Amino acid sequence: MGKTVSVTRPHNTSREAAMEKLKSLGQDAASKYGVSVQPTGTGANVDGRGISGTCRIDDRNITISLELPLLLRAISGKIEQGINKSIDQHFG
Repeated sequence: MGKTVSVTRPHNTSREAAMEKLKSLGQDAASKYGVSVQPTGTGANVDGRGISGTCRIDDRNITISLELPLLLRAISGKIEQGINKSIDQHFG
């Protein structure tokens, strides 16, 4: 059984501006980790190498939730740190 890593942080901007920042975050994630980040109306869907998940933007927060396979469960803390670092870089 896998594990879900979920991070919710304030984006401190409008929903439209947050969506633009999410696109930039998605491009970085695609180049660094080989994941596909496909925008939706309220965020994005994430898919790659056994990882799947969603990014959701509301009026105040960004929430990134990833379902990790069993093999990545041991490094879920590092993955969560990486998500927080990416949010800081793009939404800081």
